[in-house]
Amino acid sequence: MFMVTKYSSYQENRSFSDSHHDEIKQILKDNLMHITSIEIANDHQDMNEGTDYVIHIEGGTIAGRVRRPDCKYRDFTIRAVNKGYKTEIDKLREGFGDWYLYCWTNEYNRIDEWILVDINKIRKNSLLEHRTVKDNGESTGFIHIEISELDIFDCIVNSRIKIERGLM
Repeated sequence: MFMVTKYSSYQENRSFSDSHHDEIKQILKDNLMHITSIEIANDHQDMNEGTDYVIHIEGGTIAGRVRRPDCKYRDFTIRAVNKGYKTEIDKLREGFGDWYLYCWTNEYNRIDEWILVDINKIRKNSLLEHRTVKDNGESTGFIHIEISELDIFDCIVNSRIKIERGLM
């Protein structure tokens, strides 16, 4: 059983997340196919430019969160209240971020579960609106969106969630 520990300082949370950069980069590299497209070149490109295929890469930014091993929930949570400061939900509502890589670590402090989410589809379907904020008792609070709801609205680009948890 994991010990539940409070992690409240920005620096502690940032250090924890930063310690997973290599894993996150690999997950994103493995998922590039989901943010690119390949089409057959048109006749002009083929005959005049020596081009057979055209690759389109969607630009954008990726937000991320890495949950600690003691997190037993498999849902998508976003900070909505933070002692009066601008929060993650405010930034997402303002249009920042195109994708969100949300990860969970295991008891060995390795990322073993994750979802890659299309934030533009979340905004388009108003999934950030009219949510109950759960206060964690430290002047901060979060909204949560069930993974099944993200799936219904086709917001999940790709995922690796353990089926036996039964939460997908």
